[in-house]
Amino acid sequence: MVSRRDAIVLLFSLFLITIVYSDVEQSDLDIGDTESLNVTYFTSELVGGNITTNNISGNTSTGKWAAVYGNASDSFIFLGSGSGAAPTGIFYEWDWNVTSGGKICAVRAPGNTDWSDLNNVSSIYVDTVWGFNSSHVDSANKTFNSTPADFTMAGQTVVNCSRAKTGPRIPEDPYYTNLLKMISGNPTSKNEFAFCTELNGTGVTFKNESYNYELIMPTNSTPSTTETYYLYMELT
Repeated sequence: MVSRRDAIVLLFSLFLITIVYSDVEQSDLDIGDTESLNVTYFTSELVGGNITTNNISGNTSTGKWAAVYGNASDSFIFLGSGSGAAPTGIFYEWDWNVTSGGKICAVRAPGNTDWSDLNNVSSIYVDTVWGFNSSHVDSANKTFNSTPADFTMAGQTVVNCSRAKTGPRIPEDPYYTNLLKMISGNPTSKNEFAFCTELNGTGVTFKNESYNYELIMPTNSTPSTTETYYLYMELT
């Protein structure tokens, strides 16, 4: 049996994960609890009979979202047999590096994911499934609010994808997280969503450093809980 497999090494900021792909395959990543509320307080001395102006501002970390970013190393696409990062029986080999392009998606569904039903989906379904209040400023409804664009993964082109712009304070940051569903109907399970982006060989991240991708994904906002995501990559 002749097969096509892609061997990839993903480098994350805190993880080193070796992934072997058969067309589009996966590795898993546990996203820990990221709840961190910074409560800002001010003091003001008040005197009876006086009226005092006090302007207050503060920042709060979200507990609804987590992010990953990293690099895709030089690798290859081959025609032949075998598996792993060093397959045997290679009939023909094509070199690949990130400048050739590719896509990466984070999904909750493990195993052999079916990409044939990729579709656009309203961010309101993310709020519903993850239990977020859609009126909150960090809800999915108010996160995936960038100008929609087409996105192609596994040969499926999704028109007018909802997108979230990551790294908004770095003008050179090219990355968007595209929101997709993996079924034809309305999603009711976390496993039915995909959060995807394009690899970029010359991009810089939110830290103004050179990396190949950024992704933002929803998480369980209950303290001390985790979400497990599976990372899928497609080479082009």
